[in-house]
Amino acid sequence: MKTAEELYNFSKDESDSIQNKVDQFKSDVIICSGKVGELFLDFLNEKKILIFKILSKHDLRRIRECLGGSICNTLDEDIKFGKARKIEVFREGNKNYTKFLGNEVSTIILKNSLEVVLDEYEREILKCLRVLSKNIINNKIKVVDGAGKFEKTLSMIYKNKNPSDINLKFVYESISKAFDKFSLMKGEAYDIINPKMRAIKYALDFVSILYETDDYLIGIQEKLNIKPRMNEDWDVDH
Repeated sequence: MKTAEELYNFSKDESDSIQNKVDQFKSDVIICSGKVGELFLDFLNEKKILIFKILSKHDLRRIRECLGGSICNTLDEDIKFGKARKIEVFREGNKNYTKFLGNEVSTIILKNSLEVVLDEYEREILKCLRVLSKNIINNKIKVVDGAGKFEKTLSMIYKNKNPSDINLKFVYESISKAFDKFSLMKGEAYDIINPKMRAIKYALDFVSILYETDDYLIGIQEKLNIKPRMNEDWDVDH
């Protein structure tokens, strides 16, 4: 920028761009973890939009779990809004705290003298929570009988099938024999159905690829036995 007018126009364009973004906000509260420019703060204050800064990414995720919504890297993405019933500041001891009231969030407290063990516990718990979140539909988890009962039931279902196609009949008989090898265990147990169905699908895909590869290798004709041309006079001077 060479002149004061160019600097003024640049500042004015930047100000207009920020104001347009702020005017498009449909939320009363913005929770962020990064730096917020002073110009942004001025326009947010004019629209009476609360901006709350959180330094910890773990606290940011916990608030997201409590209030809903989505975490976005830029303001141009499609934003899913959360909802807070109440936001208030209270004092405990000699410190002020901000309270967000939304959905209920449970806290698991882990105790151990070794930090390595705590990290392992945390990884296992997060892994379990991810599995549960992918298998919960309408606040219900789809489960089936465990301890081998589900496999035995599938074995009987495929055993009773009697298709006219001889190839399909062979497939059903093979699946029935495979599931029948599972042994029943005593006690009441339940398994999540999604990992079981995924394991069955992967197993069938693997077997299908093996058969396809076998058919492909059988169908290939033997290659002609063509030896490379040898230069027997390589050491003769010409």
